[in-house]
Amino acid sequence: GLAMANALVVARWTLPNGTALQANAWTNQTGIAAFVVTGTRPGTYKFQIVNIVLSLHTFNPSQSVLSRSITVQ
Repeated sequence: GLAMANALVVARWTLPNGTALQANAWTNQTGIAAFVVTGTRPGTYKFQIVNIVLSLHTFNPSQSVLSRSITVQ
């Protein structure tokens, strides 16, 4: 439940055409990592967290929200 700065968040975007893109970002001082995907195709874009890496810590996916989708019309 604590904000963790300087953690590497490994993620994957799945585009409407099925193409998967790896995306990585570092968390800031408040524990937020920002991700951007560009595209103008209508359809569903899925974002999934694959791993979070921080020295001396272990990522517990069972305690996390791992994916979200957004649909563009």
